[in-house]
Amino acid sequence: MKTTIDTMPEISTRKYADQKRKGIPVYLYFRVSTQMQDFDRQVKIVQDYLDNELGNGYTVIGEFTDKLSGQDANRPAYREMWSNLKANQAKVVLCSSMDRFGRNLAELLKAVDAAKKHDIELRFIKDRLIINNEESFTQTLIMQLLGAVAEFESNIAS
Repeated sequence: MKTTIDTMPEISTRKYADQKRKGIPVYLYFRVSTQMQDFDRQVKIVQDYLDNELGNGYTVIGEFTDKLSGQDANRPAYREMWSNLKANQAKVVLCSSMDRFGRNLAELLKAVDAAKKHDIELRFIKDRLIINNEESFTQTLIMQLLGAVAEFESNIAS
């Protein structure tokens, strides 16, 4: 499954092909704000994480990309990804950083609540942040701070 608003570099999932449908299913999410931007940096961060840190117990089953502002959740690939997640198609979402996932604290908190409700793990690689059902006050604080900063940056740029 691959939803793409614009062409993007391919991410090599060949390394994981032999584990097809074995292990924990993973979605990748990429977002840039404008049609002029590309996904190259995000792809490199995620690919390095897949190659060096994630481990063999995971299988990438889908990639979703949006070329839209992260100020709201009304993004086609983002909505499709959540629809599939709620249907239990993947258990982990990898994103290069929280500000690529979204730039609206209220929407980020809704996403975290939905993830916990459906037992989905959100991993924000650059932020070294994993959101899951394990209760962590530190994790919650860091997520809220990063979300507030992302929203602030977006408002300044607008």
